[in-house]
Amino acid sequence: MDTTRTATEVASIDFPTAELNFVNASHNGTHLNLNITNEGDDVMNLDDAYLTLDGGRILRISGAYSTSDYIFSGEVIHVSLVIPAANAPARVSVSAWGHNSAMVVS
Repeated sequence: MDTTRTATEVASIDFPTAELNFVNASHNGTHLNLNITNEGDDVMNLDDAYLTLDGGRILRISGAYSTSDYIFSGEVIHVSLVIPAANAPARVSVSAWGHNSAMVVS
């Protein structure tokens, strides 16, 4: 099987366009609260999306959000993680399908 593609063939592939971005990120002393929206056109399986805390710890969103396996275009989901104040991250990022969004935690 030949898996080589020309640049023209690759350019014509219709890749999904889900784009996850933060609405806000805050820590209240016991919980890290994140509101994340899908600003793209496609539904995304949350198994394909990852959170990074302070550029180190990586978490799959599906492991932290149990209401649905998917985030739909235009939808906002709330993810809450139990993280003590001493370990609260200063910055978070969400990554999926080649897109990354980062935010300072307030």
